[in-house]
Amino acid sequence: MSDATMNAAPAAAGQRRDALFYPRVVSGHFARACVALVLGYAAIEKLKDLGEFAKQVRQYHVAPEMWTEAIANIVPWFELATVALLLLGLWRFEARLLILGMMVWFTALKLTVYMQGREIECGCFGKSLLSEWLKGGWGIVLNLALIALLLYDWWTDRQRSTIASKSAG
Repeated sequence: MSDATMNAAPAAAGQRRDALFYPRVVSGHFARACVALVLGYAAIEKLKDLGEFAKQVRQYHVAPEMWTEAIANIVPWFELATVALLLLGLWRFEARLLILGMMVWFTALKLTVYMQGREIECGCFGKSLLSEWLKGGWGIVLNLALIALLLYDWWTDRQRSTIASKSAG
């Protein structure tokens, strides 16, 4: 068997991997943009009426009432900051980790309320129509979808880094 025949299969596999590389990168960027868009929109809607958001936070019964104003003032700005880091590519891993932590926490809160049989406003999007739609299980579904998109973005970024380091080495 000649060297050309032996190297044909690995070369074809490399070309296949390269053919999948760019669609993954683009879809990873798209996933990141979707997460940023949803989280950024949610933060802006909350900032429009912080008093209403504080009222929605109180409904979850996870913090003393006197802390809910502080939570309502901090959470939207924290969401905007992590979105900015994610989109600008500054500390992207850390931004993903912070957003993932928020999404897991928000999902756990929503799941707890849902399991208790209470139906409250999600608090996700302030007074927008989306808040009404996301009562009950739909808010949980949205959060799980955002978590999946975030993990997919991380995976595609990791794939890109792995391929780039192999190419350099």
